Amino acid sequence: MARFASNDRINLKVGVSSHSEQLTSLEVIGRVGINSTTPQNALDLVGNANVDGNIRVSGVSTFQGNVHLGDDDKINLGDGNDLKIWHNGFNSIINDEGTGDLYLGGNTNVNITNGALSEFKAKFITDGAVELYYDNSKKFETTVNGIDVTGGLNVSGDLDVTGKVSIAGTLTYDDVTNVDSIGIITAKAGVHVIGTGSSVGIGTADPKVSLDISQNSDAIALPQGTTAQRPSGSLPYIRKNTTNNALEFYNGTEWVEIITDYFPTGSTILG
Repeated sequence: MARFASNDRINLKVGVSSHSEQLTSLEVIGRVGINSTTPQNALDLVGNANVDGNIRVSGVSTFQGNVHLGDDDKINLGDGNDLKIWHNGFNSIINDEGTGDLYLGGNTNVNITNGALSEFKAKFITDGAVELYYDNSKKFETTVNGIDVTGGLNVSGDLDVTGKVSIAGTLTYDDVTNVDSIGIITAKAGVHVIGTGSSVGIGTADPKVSLDISQNSDAIALPQGTTAQRPSGSLPYIRKNTTNNALEFYNGTEWVEIITDYFPTGSTILG
């Protein structure tokens, strides 16, 4: 073993010798510079180093350049190599094989993007929304009241809703035998049942005609309004006229009275 203890600069050359004596260890008290005459740390290395073995560092390691690992070279974290990060030549992998959870944290937002960092795939906003994107176009967003979906929503199974459903467009049922609702369905712009042979059953799941209410024992609430509020058109209508208190019928060309004050008086042309 060779030992040096001095603040003075010492030039040490170790090369191949013709004799069998070898330098097995070297102790230096001070600073050592390899390819450097002005070392600033205990060991300063200027240039490249090839190490065939392990390097154990008990303190903090600071890298001022890049760290390059080849394909299938892993960064192993944890006493049991619980978390591994590597590239296998085709895919980049973050694999947590430990017993706990994998946390991905961000003080502001956590974004998942494409490789160029120019298109979003997902955003996780602190104290805010979770956003999912298709081709950089937002399609799904969580809100304080639930979720917002931009575009179509295709559901192949059951859809159970305990709150309100607001639909600004058209709600279409294809190949559905029954539409069950425990609560009340409110249609602000009307309910349209279309298609050849379509029918509506109220109180029955097997309507015999276009509108079947034969299984109910209460009544039908008719539309009512003044003479000036009569609807126009060429179809037959029935309504109560609040101007003359008459139950009236429109035959396609004129209104005729059916009943006035709930006593039959015969059909009277009302105009």
